[in-house]
Amino acid sequence: MGNLKSIFQLIMLFCILGKAQSQDSTLHLKFLKHIHGKYSTFTTDKMGNTFMVNTTNELIAFNNHFDSVASYKNISAGNLSLIDASNPLQILAYYNESGTMVLLDRQLNLINSISLSQFNIQKVNAITRSYDNNYWLFDEWDNKLKKIDDKGNVLSESTDFRLLFNAGYLPEKIIDENGALYLYNSTGGWLVFDYYLGLKKQYPYLGWKDVLVEDSFLKGIEKNQMVLAYPKELIYQHINLPIQHSNTLKIICDHNNIYSLEKEGLNIYSIQQ
Repeated sequence: MGNLKSIFQLIMLFCILGKAQSQDSTLHLKFLKHIHGKYSTFTTDKMGNTFMVNTTNELIAFNNHFDSVASYKNISAGNLSLIDASNPLQILAYYNESGTMVLLDRQLNLINSISLSQFNIQKVNAITRSYDNNYWLFDEWDNKLKKIDDKGNVLSESTDFRLLFNAGYLPEKIIDENGALYLYNSTGGWLVFDYYLGLKKQYPYLGWKDVLVEDSFLKGIEKNQMVLAYPKELIYQHINLPIQHSNTLKIICDHNNIYSLEKEGLNIYSIQQ
């Protein structure tokens, strides 16, 4: 069968072979590495690197062999709340207390720093790099999804979300992937926009954590299971994770690895086929 690109192709095989989509499956994992320490959050990039934030707000980069290779710390910006490594050549670090965006290179050297408050953007919790190396963010002050450049100029913006959604919607995550913009909120589900900020799809998959998008698959964690959805083919499946969840802070199911952040560090597993 060869080296499958990701777990999503396994799910497609299940469907092709006629297995019930509602049937729960269990992943077989092999323990690879434990990175000891106390960390508040982490992310990974498409090259297998890992970026972790420790309790002193230091960002630490680990290569694909899980060796520490670089670090960055901004003492004056406050708590480092979000790391975006969707572009592995340029890492975005966001400090929501001060509204500061910091752009770093692969060695975590400073490229640029932007204070959003200088551009009258007062409250942002969801932000990501765009496909053309600008930034998507949700401005909670005026309830609009916006695209800005490195100088803080607003390049495009959506309609006020209060006019689009009766119940209101504050995205917890923004993902630029596969030619579309994906927003997720655990009580409102998925929204899919085109790059002109026109709403194209809504998927009411609620209660997910640690969401990602890969090859048009939506994935996340729900009740200690990985959940996968491929709306185009009406595929929706839960996958059991043989991981102790009592101390788990965050799980990323990235290609053929599973990363589980716990109170004493990060555990990395490979998916066995």
